[in-house]
Amino acid sequence: MDRDMMRELFRRMDDAPLPPGFNEKMMRMIRREASLKEKRSRLLSVLGYVSGCVAMAAVCAVILYKSGYRFVMPDFEPIVWSFPKVDLDIFNTQSFGLSLYIGSLAFLLLVADATIRHFIGKNK
Repeated sequence: MDRDMMRELFRRMDDAPLPPGFNEKMMRMIRREASLKEKRSRLLSVLGYVSGCVAMAAVCAVILYKSGYRFVMPDFEPIVWSFPKVDLDIFNTQSFGLSLYIGSLAFLLLVADATIRHFIGKNK
């Protein structure tokens, strides 16, 4: 019953005049909010992509290190990493090829996903 009474009261009210430029101002605010939302979405997408790439590179570096590979630069001493109080003897030389294969497939799938998302985003 209260809803019907409120509805009736609102019907009887006169429309309040809007200030000049109200529609333009409101549309500007809506466009700005949509733009900010799109930028935020793109930023989060790029951050996710970059963090995935960094994580895969770190895993690859650990695999290479544990397989006995040492990074050597010309005219420099080899860079030997040491992890104090951390035993990372998980990977051995036999599993290096499989790990490299899986890591490269994951990287290619990540790049393909980003490319597809980029083209789908352009089509919208």
